Amino acid sequence: MAIDEDRVAIETPEHVAVSYELAGIGSRVVAMFVDVVIQAAGLAVIALVLLWLSPVLERIIPGASLTGWILLASGMLIHIGYFIVFEIIWNGQTPGKRMTGIRVVRTNGTPIRAVDSFIRNIIRLVDLLPGFYSFGLISLFATKRMQRLGDLAAGTMVVKERTWDLADQPTESLTPSPPGATAAPTIRATGRLDANELAAVERFIERREELDPATRTRLAAQIANSLSPRFPHLPPDQTADAETFIEAIYRAYLTGPHRS
Repeated sequence: MAIDEDRVAIETPEHVAVSYELAGIGSRVVAMFVDVVIQAAGLAVIALVLLWLSPVLERIIPGASLTGWILLASGMLIHIGYFIVFEIIWNGQTPGKRMTGIRVVRTNGTPIRAVDSFIRNIIRLVDLLPGFYSFGLISLFATKRMQRLGDLAAGTMVVKERTWDLADQPTESLTPSPPGATAAPTIRATGRLDANELAAVERFIERREELDPATRTRLAAQIANSLSPRFPHLPPDQTADAETFIEAIYRAYLTGPHRS
């Protein structure tokens, strides 16, 4: 792995070279602000419900301030659970991160796992100390990959979302197509893939010769079906053969300009 100022170059376990631009302090602060506003709104709803139920709760355990304890516990659960749930279902993003175009990934370039999200967000309680994310901010400025303590513990980092624009130029077949397949189509209009979609294409191209014919055909169809909505401008004859369609996309990304 190489770090050049605000950019990290790594090689994934699939031997795919990937370059990420680290998310800046500004985008992370804005993302946090959006997420905190959403959390506050959720907590406000819970507070209103508890206020309505407070007479009942008081009768259950008189004088125990049960409403206050439930509200405190709800606040902690929302603050930690919010990030864990969204980072798992949205692959490293929360509403705030999605709005600002940043994402949590593992330091080896692979998508964040549930256990990674759990660790980085449990340690968030330490990052908060002694107040206003003081430890977290110190860690961000002290580490090359701008990691807070939770990221260091989980082996994660926050990067800018990577998308690519297909080159407005013809594409050529990268490797021999399967018997009976047509030549890779020409892709001229613009389409966009995210990092995970491109990684799926790269892994298939690199490993397809190792697959048995049935598995190779099935995987190609799955990948092509998931990507075809990205390219509604292409005529049906250019997407009819799954593997040559994938080849064309891969060649377009290899030969054309892309951006992070």
